[in-house]
Amino acid sequence: MISGCLLVLLLCQTVTAFFGGGAFDMFKLMTQPVQEPACIWDLDHRVPEATPLGHKDICLDNLPLYSQTNIDRALAKDRFARSFFQTLKRLYQPMNQTYFSQVSYGGQVFDYEDMCPVNPRLVERVNVPNPRTGAIDICNIVNPYEQNIYRAECGMNCQMNGQSAVNHFCVPDGYIERYALVFCPSSLSQCRPARIKIPVGCSCKKYTCLKYLN
Repeated sequence: MISGCLLVLLLCQTVTAFFGGGAFDMFKLMTQPVQEPACIWDLDHRVPEATPLGHKDICLDNLPLYSQTNIDRALAKDRFARSFFQTLKRLYQPMNQTYFSQVSYGGQVFDYEDMCPVNPRLVERVNVPNPRTGAIDICNIVNPYEQNIYRAECGMNCQMNGQSAVNHFCVPDGYIERYALVFCPSSLSQCRPARIKIPVGCSCKKYTCLKYLN
């Protein structure tokens, strides 16, 4: 009976005869442990929403809001800002996303479920470039409830057949650009228009971990 060590030696000689100098590299590749993905989801199986979406216009930091008294005072002194504010209130409507559980097509009725429900969140702070310095200012949305500026918050697993799908996550999508009146204390004109980009829907994405342990 051939011993284990002798069998390994014969195997190495056979591989070397076929593959030459690359045999050692191949043998090393075959014997090394299989790499395991190092990506770790959060405890609640969420993915960072800001990472794939680039919330560069929306300030998600939990910062205190500026004084409403200062905002009202600046708005009262700026006739253009007041006119612009009234226009925005008439122009934009609150975000509303309605889902139906059945749809008819071709004489048939289909049931379907929403995989990624939307949780509207009021946008209160935004990042706005300073026109004089080029730096990014954290500005408040002037009276956000009246301007109807909402973003879609998702952050959950996609729901398939009533169960959460593994590695399938709902992320904000369906970006729109709109104008808003913002209050920036460091600007010469404290109340000024800003164009911001916000997500209004959620879509299901499959995440595959591409980072491996060394």
